[in-house]
Amino acid sequence: MHPPSVPRAVVFDLDGTLIDSAPDVAFALNAMLAERDLPPVPAEQVRTMIGEGVGVLMEKALAASGLATRDAATLAHCAARYKHFYASAPVGHTIVYDGVPEVLAALQAEGYRLGLCTNKPHTITHLILEALGLAPCFTAVVGGESLPFRKPDARPLLTVLMRMGVERTACVYVGDSEIDVETARNARVPMVLMRYGYARTPVEALAADVKLDSFRDVPKALAMIQAPDT
Repeated sequence: MHPPSVPRAVVFDLDGTLIDSAPDVAFALNAMLAERDLPPVPAEQVRTMIGEGVGVLMEKALAASGLATRDAATLAHCAARYKHFYASAPVGHTIVYDGVPEVLAALQAEGYRLGLCTNKPHTITHLILEALGLAPCFTAVVGGESLPFRKPDARPLLTVLMRMGVERTACVYVGDSEIDVETARNARVPMVLMRYGYARTPVEALAADVKLDSFRDVPKALAMIQAPDT
């Protein structure tokens, strides 16, 4: 056991790490597109668009529907409508990955402080966490619109740590994508990468301290990172 005076923290990404939200993201996107008389985007294609924030998501979805634009007013209106539809049904088809509730509870019981760092809009993130019963697990949550910058900038992750009162040297970050790998590197925090998420690059080509197939193995990965010589 680590001395109780030493703070330990784990910060998680959300989409593709704790939950598979692609079906609900696709529903909200396609409802927004339908309002503009644009064709829908298949859910599997939407899956490849998730992770870089709402602005990028709007650009990609509109382009996939035949409307390539970077007009700020158009993108802002589409984002507002997307968030409206998403907030109306945030977890209709969202799946919590196997082992997530149990592992989060076990880590809390062991004294870990848990945080969440996501590019998903902050208000929708909280709706999802509340609906899925995961909100009590997290000491601090930073969403994609909580700050003027988003991942892979290190500052969202470092802000989570600051709000938890934990130094980055006592933290491990758990995510699933290129964005998460770059975020951890920028923050100089050890990284656990889940293989089942939304990465567009082959996972084996991504640099992480530990790569896992199952969320249930996260506690073992933390032990490996914290005690590399044992």
